[in-house]
Amino acid sequence: MGDLFHILTNARFTNVLHRVVVSGTQQRLSTAYFYGPPIDFILSPFSKVLNSAQAPHYRSVAVKEYVAIKAQNLEKALSFIRA
Repeated sequence: MGDLFHILTNARFTNVLHRVVVSGTQQRLSTAYFYGPPIDFILSPFSKVLNSAQAPHYRSVAVKEYVAIKAQNLEKALSFIRA
């Protein structure tokens, strides 16, 4: 979801890497929960986020295409869709 919001807001809200610090004295239980738009949804920066002097930082991309890019390039994925 972080990358999706990063694209939709034209980098106004930046993505952060998720890190977990585990305590050596207490147990931790984690459950992964993933949510995202349909795979055929087209992502592009919201026009209301862009002002007249600001160009989009990212090209439009289908979620399916971006997930494939992310799977191969991890932290560098956003650089592959720069406008």
